Amino acid sequence: MEKETTFILTCPKCGGQIIKGNNQQIATCEECNSLIPLPSFLYKEDLDDNIKLNILEKLNRACLLQLDYQFHRAYNIYDKVAKANEQNNINDFYPYWCKVLSQYGVMYQLNDHLENEVVCYRASMDSIYTNPNYKKALECASLSIQTIIKKEAQQIEDYLKLSYSALYNFEPVDVCLYVDDSDDNPSKIKDLKIVEDVKKVLDSRKCKTFITSDLFDINKRAELEKNLFAAIESSSMMIVVSSSLKHFSNNLFRNTWMRYLRHPELKETISNRFIVMTDLDPNVVDEKELGINKEMIVNTRDHKYLSVLGVMLDRNLKYLKYKDQEILENAFKLDEITAVIEKGNFEEAKGALNILVGDDDVNYAVWWNLYLVKNKIQGASQLDKKLIDPRLDYYYQMTYKSSPRVIKKKLYDYMINALDKLQILDEVDSKYEEELVKYQKEEYRHRRNRLIRDFGIVLLVNILSFITLSLGSVVSVIIFVLIFGTTFSFALRQYVLAYNSEKLPIGLRNEVDVRKYYHKIKTSLPANQASRLILGTYAKKLKVFANILLISCSIISAGFIVKEVSYKIINNDINYYYIFNRVIITGGNDKNIVIPTKIGNKKVYRVADRAFYKNNKIETITFNNGVVKIGNEAFANCENLKEVILPASLQRVGESGSESFKDSTNIEVVYGTKAGISYRDLFGENWEEKMHHLKSGE
Repeated sequence: MEKETTFILTCPKCGGQIIKGNNQQIATCEECNSLIPLPSFLYKEDLDDNIKLNILEKLNRACLLQLDYQFHRAYNIYDKVAKANEQNNINDFYPYWCKVLSQYGVMYQLNDHLENEVVCYRASMDSIYTNPNYKKALECASLSIQTIIKKEAQQIEDYLKLSYSALYNFEPVDVCLYVDDSDDNPSKIKDLKIVEDVKKVLDSRKCKTFITSDLFDINKRAELEKNLFAAIESSSMMIVVSSSLKHFSNNLFRNTWMRYLRHPELKETISNRFIVMTDLDPNVVDEKELGINKEMIVNTRDHKYLSVLGVMLDRNLKYLKYKDQEILENAFKLDEITAVIEKGNFEEAKGALNILVGDDDVNYAVWWNLYLVKNKIQGASQLDKKLIDPRLDYYYQMTYKSSPRVIKKKLYDYMINALDKLQILDEVDSKYEEELVKYQKEEYRHRRNRLIRDFGIVLLVNILSFITLSLGSVVSVIIFVLIFGTTFSFALRQYVLAYNSEKLPIGLRNEVDVRKYYHKIKTSLPANQASRLILGTYAKKLKVFANILLISCSIISAGFIVKEVSYKIINNDINYYYIFNRVIITGGNDKNIVIPTKIGNKKVYRVADRAFYKNNKIETITFNNGVVKIGNEAFANCENLKEVILPASLQRVGESGSESFKDSTNIEVVYGTKAGISYRDLFGENWEEKMHHLKSGE
């Protein structure tokens, strides 16, 4: 018998081993307890096992590289597997999805709930949903696998949004001073000393510097990329400090500056934008392995290394200033379109710009001019006259993403200036603010008391309503509906006012518009009037209070209804109403009627006049102890009534001429008669002639 081949996949989340099961598309890793979609080719029956093992071996090798932060090498292997699969007509989602994970440097770490969460070490400006590899993976995957991929893609997208939202708040710098100060660095102390010296050299040249210290702590890995991504995108130059050859092989450390070297903007200017401070001998450096040229290395073993660095910096800064000036001379200009915008012909400019947006490589100037058109700004001279938070604008975001570093500096300065102007909207006289808070508190109390009053009335009417409804009168029901409807509508109106206490007018598009709205109120109305429109921190408290009252009233009303319905269900063979704590029986629907002692917690007091008059369905009537009175002709003319069991509590029956059991001549036996109540009282005059067959029960 041929031995079955065992296929083992390396878990991309923890590096554990996953053994393929029969017809199993999704497996659970026993080490990290994660759901892992298995490659589709493993289930291709016409594919030789040796070919499967060969593909699997490549995927596992790439996975281990990914777990070692060697994302570029891992991507190359996944890419080769994907292309080979296409040539062999193997439609497999797995290598495409893994290419996505490598592109974004996806790693997994346990959160506080011991669940794997995504951390990206290669954040990008590009959304995962536009990634061709992601689209191809979905195209090849089954529905169940698509669900897992989409869920993880959303986590990656959320992480990317956090990363590039942090970018908009990051001030572009001249130099990113890149050093690993974690305990994993064997030369940590020495490197930090070099950083201190380098910083002095940079300060002497008035360079803005960002230092990556305190980022590589293992407990801060989730925040690492967000900071480094901003630094990579916004730094004109990077200086890497690493004294140890061993540390140069730390792939997490190398990952960042290798990305910087591959930045599209660098092109032929790498040597002017990158410097390595190390005690490695430049003559033994493997340029291909490190991705740098020897002339980019400053040997810290040379006691004059700071002088060498200074010369290098002066040369690089001069070159970068020259290149930046070239870019700035033509910044944001689109010739004819710019002229159209300056004339205020925004619709014409918008049409021309929309055509340019269709190009694959959209210049940052196109997005910037779309930003001007959208906000109706007639050129740079009008920028300061518009109160806008540019970070909230899509076109500004796209401008920032696609712009060179020197333009990012200009955009950042513009953003800071805009935010400074917006800050004025939040600055109102401190005395006014104190008065506003005082009146807001009073307004809150006033609205709260009105809520208590109106819902209190609703509760009172609610209680009275069931007393009124129990009378069974059509008039009483109509009166109740009118009163309850009126009071409840007033209470509901107060609830709506409370719930919308901080509702903003329609048309406020963003935070800037909200600030303008509040600023207008505060500058045009006194504090006592403004408090009615701006309830501030008390708005949430009022909403919570209003919700509690509404829910309480609803529960109490529902409780009354449930109680009444349950009583009716339990006593469905009799009809009744009650006044306060006394129940009056008004009829019945069964042939064997039992009058209870209580209905709910209310005592059954009497049977109403003519309650069962001419009820030919009834055959027996049993009174439990408690009924005090049986009304006039209550059981009169009941032809089929044969047996009556009276209660010991009975004190009064129908009046003379209207006896309770008048003309019910077929009654055969009466139980429970007692002194003070005679058969004459029950059946009227000449009862012996009519009911000669009557027997007394024991």
